[in-house]
Amino acid sequence: FVCDDAISIVENESIRRLWPLWDDGERPGPLSPPQDLPTSGRPLVNWSFALDYYFGALTPCGYRIMNIVLHTLNVLLLAALVRRTLRLPFFDGRFDRAAGTLAFVTALLWAVHPLVTETVVYVTQRTELMASFCYLATLYASLRYWDAGAIRWLVAAVLACWAGMASKEIMATAPVMVLLFDRTFNSRSIREAQTLQRLHEQLPLHILQVDA
Repeated sequence: FVCDDAISIVENESIRRLWPLWDDGERPGPLSPPQDLPTSGRPLVNWSFALDYYFGALTPCGYRIMNIVLHTLNVLLLAALVRRTLRLPFFDGRFDRAAGTLAFVTALLWAVHPLVTETVVYVTQRTELMASFCYLATLYASLRYWDAGAIRWLVAAVLACWAGMASKEIMATAPVMVLLFDRTFNSRSIREAQTLQRLHEQLPLHILQVDA
């Protein structure tokens, strides 16, 4: 363990148990990390450390394996997002044949780039990995929702965004990014994008009313 890993993991009493999730008056729970820690205000990351501790105590290997798994999932999500984006009607079929190759190359470059090295070797940087996963998942699920209109993808986008908020504060920009992504590739203006989002939010209510 290096740098902030000492206070985030080795000295962090809130990851020593999985239950109860919150402070019980005697000891902090995994979803209520103490203040002034890198996991403060990031309960989902702290809970993931509690899982690591449950299965491997303070053996660093397990923590790094989890970071590698998360990094791999991020790479796959990025590839899927780029591939589907390049096949949107916005590009008028120009990248349909090359979308898979371009997505693979993009994801591969990101996977091996030196800038992401610390997210694997520095365990506390799991905050970056989990926030990135939730960010990409929010964009991908939103894209699938715009494409298919299936409510399950809308629910997935909301849940991913919520999970990201519990992982790192930078996730607060995700709703804005979704709006800008919609404006760039689907809608002709911000106003239209906002109108479509409001209609999408109201659609499930209309369906429920008709079924009732």
